[in-house]
Amino acid sequence: MSTLFAADREDQVVRLAISDLVGSGHAAELVDRPDRNPSRSDGLTVDAELSVDGERWALNAMTLRWRPALEGSVAKLEARLEKEFRAQLQALTISSQLTSPLDRSIQARQQ
Repeated sequence: MSTLFAADREDQVVRLAISDLVGSGHAAELVDRPDRNPSRSDGLTVDAELSVDGERWALNAMTLRWRPALEGSVAKLEARLEKEFRAQLQALTISSQLTSPLDRSIQARQQ
C-alpha cells in the first residue's frame, strides 16, 4: 500500500468517524492530526485528536484488505476485546467498511 493510499484511507476514516458522531447527535470536530504534526511535543501519535461533546478523544484507524480467511481472526479479536474491555466497549462504536467508491477511485489512480 502506498503512502498516498494510506493517507487517503486514513483521511476517509477520520471523516466517517466524525460524520457518524455528528449524525448520532454529538458535537464532534477534528482538533489535530498528531501523527502528521511534527511540532507536537506531547508524544501523542494517534491518527486524529477529536473534540467530542467537549471531551478530547484519540482516534487510531486500522484498515485492512478483507479476505474471507479473516473472518475467524475478526471473531477472535471481537471475543478478546469483549473479554478485556467489556465496560469500555459499551461506549464504543467499532465499524468496518469492506468496499466503497473511494476504494475504487484510489485503486484506479494507482494503476
